[in-house]
Amino acid sequence: MLGGDSHRATLITAESEVGPKRRARKRDPADLDRLALQHMNICISRCRFCLFDGPIDVAAISLMVAHDVDDRSIRHAFAQPLHSPRANWKGFLRLSLVTCPVALYPATSESEKISFNQLNRQTGHRIKYVKVDADTGDEVANEDIVKGYELDKGQYIEVTKEELEEIALESTRTIEIDEFVDKSDIDPRYLIRPYYLRPDGKVGHDAFAVIRETIREMAKVAIGRVVLTNREHIIALEPMDKGLVGTLLRYPYEVRSEQEYFDEIQDVKVTKDMLDLARHIVNQKAGTFDPGKFEDHYETALVDLINQKRAGKTIRPKERPKGENVVDLMEALRRSVGREAAPAKAAKPAKKPRKVAAGQKEMLMPIQGKKPAKEAAAKKPATGQRRKSA
Repeated sequence: MLGGDSHRATLITAESEVGPKRRARKRDPADLDRLALQHMNICISRCRFCLFDGPIDVAAISLMVAHDVDDRSIRHAFAQPLHSPRANWKGFLRLSLVTCPVALYPATSESEKISFNQLNRQTGHRIKYVKVDADTGDEVANEDIVKGYELDKGQYIEVTKEELEEIALESTRTIEIDEFVDKSDIDPRYLIRPYYLRPDGKVGHDAFAVIRETIREMAKVAIGRVVLTNREHIIALEPMDKGLVGTLLRYPYEVRSEQEYFDEIQDVKVTKDMLDLARHIVNQKAGTFDPGKFEDHYETALVDLINQKRAGKTIRPKERPKGENVVDLMEALRRSVGREAAPAKAAKPAKKPRKVAAGQKEMLMPIQGKKPAKEAAAKKPATGQRRKSA
């Protein structure tokens, strides 16, 4: 599971490139695997703060961290991707009698965000959760755990894994396209998450291309069904480049009615003058959607916080801005128009700030105290690098 010889070879290669003072150390393979498990958490927390250009092999990095390989060597060892993305689902895409094998991959990821572990304040050790019997308090092995539906308080109907497999649907292994609809017909409240769909293997590319180009030419969205995590989902398929994007959709019973929330909103008559001022503000702020220009300010603040704590700095709470009640709406609109129209060159900009990839600040790795300004400037990383995490 840890990758065996290839991971150990990567470790030795990285160690040998640290410098003449460090040489590759021969270790027993079992000892390396033990160290990998022991230091996995350290690896995950540290490689979040490094800069990587490709997928991260967590087990290999954990071996490096266990041997105190420096961060420059770790980044060098992972300059090339080590593995392909893993599919969440594999099966067939079918349009009437046209069928092809396909694989489904998640189109989004939360792994790049900083996450925290729970620790015992007294010892600094991680918190561990175990599955226990609610009445006896005894720990229960995974093979002794079954699913149950609660009828009444404390009364359950047990359902086995075999019984659930017996009711498996056809869409467990096949995405059957049922209909084609206009994209504008799909209420955005029904959207869950996107996936990438591509042919699985070297066969079926012709059939996949036929289905993809048919959807593209008709400017429609294909609606089908797929089973993920033992649940059947509706999926909307659209062409993107050479592949398809499939977006999972909610069922009607999962979407709450807006009337539960909007009925108590007062009926307010908006004057033409107010609308004209508001339109002027909108026109001043008009632009094209570019996700690259947005920054996750909370993530950036977390990076700053961790960097400050690692440097031993005292953390002081910042003053929060106070909200102001709007008394004269027309006056607020007029002032807003004036503020948006104010020239951006009111103050001369200092230096052009260094561009940071994906709008995020880089995590210092490691912090070794302050360095002279000239030396720090000379050792700044290239601006084209991207921060990745395990």
